[in-house]
Amino acid sequence: MTPVAADTSARYRFFVTDETGLVARLQRAAYQDSGLRPWSTAAIGRQLAAPSSSAIICERRDPQARRRGAIGFALVQIVPPESEVLALGIVPGHRGNGAGRALLAEIENRARAAGCGKIFLDVGAGNTAARGLYEGAGFDLVERRLGYYSGSGGGAEDALVLVRQIEN
Repeated sequence: MTPVAADTSARYRFFVTDETGLVARLQRAAYQDSGLRPWSTAAIGRQLAAPSSSAIICERRDPQARRRGAIGFALVQIVPPESEVLALGIVPGHRGNGAGRALLAEIENRARAAGCGKIFLDVGAGNTAARGLYEGAGFDLVERRLGYYSGSGGGAEDALVLVRQIEN
């Protein structure tokens, strides 16, 4: 299977952080218009304390002003031979420009380097934008979990469990 995205090194930079506050701020911003409930800063901290977990930050490079700014994040757990995207988001205003696809490519590169052959994730059945991103990146449906997500409005939403095979 081909990699998720072409080279985006001129547009984005990625780094791993254990700064839970930064991850929490990015997640709140990314989820603000989605109805999803963001993780608490404490929950992010607990997840990042696990040796198999990491937070990958996506920065947008602005070649004109030489500015950088964090625009997205992914919480990832890598336990070969599998990896899992626990949460992923791009802040409004930066969506639809390839940042999500670039972040998925970075996750794939890290998973492949660790010896993983699969990436799993789950997504809300009604999250059409994210579903389009994942399906366009070659993720396939493997399971539907009824009423898995509880939204900020109190309702429940099904989760779709997706997987992407990656080559080592």
